[in-house]
Amino acid sequence: MTKYFLILLLLSCSSGVVKINSSPVGAQISVLKGDNEFTSIGVTPFEGERSGLFSSGSSTSMIIVSKEGFQSKEIVFTGPASVQNSDLNLTLAKATDSKSSSSSAPVDIERYSKLILKSSRLIHSKKFEEAQVVLDQLIINYPMTSAPYDLKANVYYLQHNYPKALENYQKSVSINPENRESSMMVEKVKTILK
Repeated sequence: MTKYFLILLLLSCSSGVVKINSSPVGAQISVLKGDNEFTSIGVTPFEGERSGLFSSGSSTSMIIVSKEGFQSKEIVFTGPASVQNSDLNLTLAKATDSKSSSSSAPVDIERYSKLILKSSRLIHSKKFEEAQVVLDQLIINYPMTSAPYDLKANVYYLQHNYPKALENYQKSVSINPENRESSMMVEKVKTILK
């Protein structure tokens, strides 16, 4: 089961709007809030205040965009809830088997998403060793998803362990070649290592 994740790090200070469009349209949008449960907030095309995506006092938010017969996309927003406008245009790939469709995946997606969110919060709190434990668990349980490798690479990058950061960014790109942010980080880390 392959899942694609978008991780958006947005750090400005003005309030903003998030717009989410998908192909196909009519995809369900759910957000994970403080009660650790997903709540439906609408369907695509969607437009709403960014602050409505975050729990009180939280700097991380997880959103799942799903539609029957298509692979889900998960988006992790990190940074303050009051940030500039975000426009997301997502293309949901057709599910390759019945286990990939949104109707049978919510339990796995929910568990996976909670662990991604937990690791993001630990990283934001600079609890890198705890985050690594969660990320290692994610990699063992979901080896063909790119987000845990991205986050693990981010931890290594923040710790200035550039060879390990590069290794994990490259693994992320090998799983999800469409991940432009990781591809850019591969080049950035290669430059640092020269």
